[in-house]
Amino acid sequence: MAENPLHAAKELLLGKERAKPLSGLEYLIANVGFDAGLKEISKELGEDVDPLPENLTDEQLLTMEYALIDSVDTWGFRQLFRYRELQAERRRRQLKFDENKTGELSRIEYIATSQALTYHQYIPAAAGQVVDFMGVYNEQVDPFVMSLPEPQRTEILREKLEATRYLMTLRNSMKERVVLAKLMMVEYQISESHTTLQKPAEDAPKLLQLDDAERKKRQEQYKAKLPALMLRRQELIKELVALEEKRVIALPKHEKDHPAATMKYADMLRDGPVGKPLSAEELQNRKVRARQLDELTLQIMAGQTKIPDVSAGFIPQNLYGDAMPHYYTQILEGAIAIAMKHKKKNPEAHARAMEQLSVIRRELMEQMIVETNARAQYQLTISEMLTTQNLLDEFLVTEGSASASPIETDEELRKKIEESIEQRKHGHLGYMRGMVRSIESGFF
Repeated sequence: MAENPLHAAKELLLGKERAKPLSGLEYLIANVGFDAGLKEISKELGEDVDPLPENLTDEQLLTMEYALIDSVDTWGFRQLFRYRELQAERRRRQLKFDENKTGELSRIEYIATSQALTYHQYIPAAAGQVVDFMGVYNEQVDPFVMSLPEPQRTEILREKLEATRYLMTLRNSMKERVVLAKLMMVEYQISESHTTLQKPAEDAPKLLQLDDAERKKRQEQYKAKLPALMLRRQELIKELVALEEKRVIALPKHEKDHPAATMKYADMLRDGPVGKPLSAEELQNRKVRARQLDELTLQIMAGQTKIPDVSAGFIPQNLYGDAMPHYYTQILEGAIAIAMKHKKKNPEAHARAMEQLSVIRRELMEQMIVETNARAQYQLTISEMLTTQNLLDEFLVTEGSASASPIETDEELRKKIEESIEQRKHGHLGYMRGMVRSIESGFF
């Protein structure tokens, strides 16, 4: 069987890497810190969630929603956003019901609800893409980094250390957001144990009637476990206090300058009489903090925050993008070396190897185009989600209460949506240009 130049090139390079021992610092950066950060953020993401079925029934929607409430202690980042996605879908169905009943539809509110659905789907997907990119880097590229010439190797390792700091900062932000959501859901159950439920109207949508029956059944369960819920509430607040102390970057200042924007988690310990629901103001305080953390997480993912000892604008995909051209160059050089050794002794083998080199180069370039496009799409997605965050704000935070907050007037929201569409167009053009430049730097 003819020798595969690509496989032979990889073996040659891996042999070079094994022959060059790592220094203590390089070993620490390349193996311990980065791997730990990747594992930690993967854990914080939580289990994968499947897309919602296209023909999701009202019964299925409620079953999924209450299953998440029951399993709130096991939530990861994905589970939080799945709960919010279900809440947005519930709101969308209510709007369609109102349209069928009255013949009128609030077009802007329907658009806002659809954008909220997209937001809740895309954020955990984008966070998962960060992990996927770094996983591919670890498997495919990292083994070759130590075979690079000294200047390139040092630069890639420096970026890897930045990626480690970045991953841990993003992980801590995601964790703080999830723990806050857990607290809000526990406090929601406490509130439900005291709520006097009103019977829905006879012509209310089926979803609302099913939900009313489920809430009545669960109300007694919440009353029975009230002491355990209060204890869990205290534990979660203390966990938030500890996370607050570990946070290395400041929260975004809320544009409305709400007093809760600078609140401390320790203040929450004094909220609400023992075993009683929160006041409207106390619940609003939590929603303000939730929105701050949503925005912070998005800004980290976009490279828009100042993380200590991390370059401005850095995202870990930079490490991947900077290392990939070196990786491809090494593969090609190794394959050429294998082909050239046949040049004099075996001209036919040399000719076959040169044909293989052409195939390898084309396949590597196609792979790089796909990967570069994925990075550009990631940046575009995060940019769009930041715009959505600014557009909808309070409308996005649904945990902790039975319904979403009202949105802005049609005129205000329409203007913002039109501006976001224009921003999206310009953003897409910018990322396409960046993709082309990245490909050119790797092959030309």
